[in-house]
Amino acid sequence: LSADLQLAREAGLKDEWRNAERRAYFKKQIENVEQAEPLKALVVDGTCLGILLDEAMAETFVKITKECETVICCRVSPDQKGLTVRTIRKHLGSVALGIGDGANDCNMIQSANVGVGIRGEEGLQAFNCSD
Repeated sequence: LSADLQLAREAGLKDEWRNAERRAYFKKQIENVEQAEPLKALVVDGTCLGILLDEAMAETFVKITKECETVICCRVSPDQKGLTVRTIRKHLGSVALGIGDGANDCNMIQSANVGVGIRGEEGLQAFNCSD
């Protein structure tokens, strides 16, 4: 274990230790990815996305997503959707398009430069908050 992980563990800071342990794990995985052939797709769930969008990991996460042809974020919260768009915009300086069909997509739609709300079975919330 690294020194910061060992100190957190000894101090009994279980949550901090787990988060530090997860960050260390992801950093190791990212190093492996950076040395491998270019990725075609990346699938990230909400738990992993929460760690990857942390300020310490965000730049690396964006760097990896930039190398992918497809990035799929599944089982994420509305806040994570918006934060993902804002993080990509911040680090790449690019124009972002957010498309959604429900109230849980409003944060993402409003965080994007261009927001598209699809009017459908889930109601009008996404439609009403879009450009």
